[in-house]
Amino acid sequence: MHPARRIICSWCQKPLNKAREKKPQTMLRFLKSGDIFCFKYDDHTYCFGRIMSKVIFHIVEIFDYTSDQPIITGKDILRSGRLLVTPLDTYSLFDRKSEGEWRIIGRQEDYTLPEDAAEFWFSWGDRTDCRKSNPLDQTGYKDGVICELAKTLLKYLDGMKEFYEKHIPDAVESYNNFEGVLGMYGVAPCSGCRSMEHNGCSIEGCFLLECTKNHNIDFCGECDEFPCKKTVELFEEEVYKQWLEGNRQIRDYGIESFWENNSGTPHYKSYKK
Repeated sequence: MHPARRIICSWCQKPLNKAREKKPQTMLRFLKSGDIFCFKYDDHTYCFGRIMSKVIFHIVEIFDYTSDQPIITGKDILRSGRLLVTPLDTYSLFDRKSEGEWRIIGRQEDYTLPEDAAEFWFSWGDRTDCRKSNPLDQTGYKDGVICELAKTLLKYLDGMKEFYEKHIPDAVESYNNFEGVLGMYGVAPCSGCRSMEHNGCSIEGCFLLECTKNHNIDFCGECDEFPCKKTVELFEEEVYKQWLEGNRQIRDYGIESFWENNSGTPHYKSYKK
């Protein structure tokens, strides 16, 4: 297990053994690798762990250490060892606080993944699109299904253009157009609406990223003003309906349930009449 070094309280910037008895909500986008958390096992016992990384979900390690207080020191972590590594529904536990008593109590600022991180694998997704990832996200969902498939297809089409030029010259122009579209999809600049960037956003004047930050929320569905009139003017009809229904599901059932129910649905299906 990677040694714990400089571990401080995320509330008061003091050593963890001096952390205050406070249970703040921690929004999903503020959770970071190296965050130290505790959870209440029973009325007299607290358990502890650390966020290792984020793929689609957060992957955490649970320490082999308990206490009757929500306090752990760097020395405690070094001596404790590891019980398990597991994906965790951090949105429900830390952001929504919908189950049990879970809280971030500090952060290891210089945290890096331990050497054995690549050995822990998890399967996720649905029957039509199941993937395998480890804490290093070595085979994870980084650039999206369409982007990854386009790059893979381009790889296996190497030499196809020359084949067309030699044997089917009348179809070369059509093939060039096809390969051009694949190339565009394979280098898509969009990093997602929640990446804190606006890379290649196709919605002109989109204000949702700044708006959610200003309202101190993660999703529009968490806002007291949802659904607001501003979004009606921002989106075209198909996108608005998708945005509205998606955020209603997030509000009513949580982000993990939303992901499980929608991860296999084609993103542009709403345009199909």
